[in-house]
Amino acid sequence: MVSPVNPYSVHIASGHVNVGTASAAITVPEGYVYVIRDVSTRQVGGAGSSFWLRDAGGSGIFLLSVDTPSGTSGGHWVGDLVIPSLYTFTANAGGQGADYWISGYQLTVV
Repeated sequence: MVSPVNPYSVHIASGHVNVGTASAAITVPEGYVYVIRDVSTRQVGGAGSSFWLRDAGGSGIFLLSVDTPSGTSGGHWVGDLVIPSLYTFTANAGGQGADYWISGYQLTVV
């Protein structure tokens, strides 16, 4: 039996972010929307850590946050966050640095 493959699922971004810095800007391609479905983090260090996605424009709005309790190795967020075409955001960390993986859907705007 062949496993079904979802043609809309994409790796949106991944990397490492240090405390007090932001990732490179992540921009939704023109003509598409992102539906972020899953964010996984792995903290770097032993203390509690937090991770968030933030608007890269002037507003600084927080889009989502993943908290990692002290003593655990990572955090996980699952949901449906819709981000419009050409919107730019960054990944950020507090407490400790974090590795992160963001996935979801890239859908065509009709």
